[in-house]
Amino acid sequence: MSLYRRFRDGIGREIRLELSLVFFMLALFMLVEAATQVFWVNPPDVLRQLHLLVNDYVVWFWFLGGLLLLIAGWYVFDSVRKRREFRHLIDTTSKQKMLRNRERLELLAFILPRAYEIRLQKKLAELEVK
Repeated sequence: MSLYRRFRDGIGREIRLELSLVFFMLALFMLVEAATQVFWVNPPDVLRQLHLLVNDYVVWFWFLGGLLLLIAGWYVFDSVRKRREFRHLIDTTSKQKMLRNRERLELLAFILPRAYEIRLQKKLAELEVK
């Protein structure tokens, strides 16, 4: 099994939202750093030291920061949307609705962290769905 699949199916599945948020914050930092370096004429000493570290790579900070912001932002949005959809679909007392939405619930439970699989199994057992 490839390293990517092991990460995706293992810890990557569990911390997808958290990891996306970390990369989103990193992208914001990169863009703010690049913007302050370009547009702030007389920055404080702390920022000036940071600007010296980034100095020649400011264009890369713009490019990678923007790209990372889009990608990480999409993963944050997608993770939150899937969690909401799962909560909406599983919040039912009707066995018929559960059977109708079972395939989508199983797919979401497979994508989301394992706690969602456990929650789905408990709900299926509670409604006596086989």
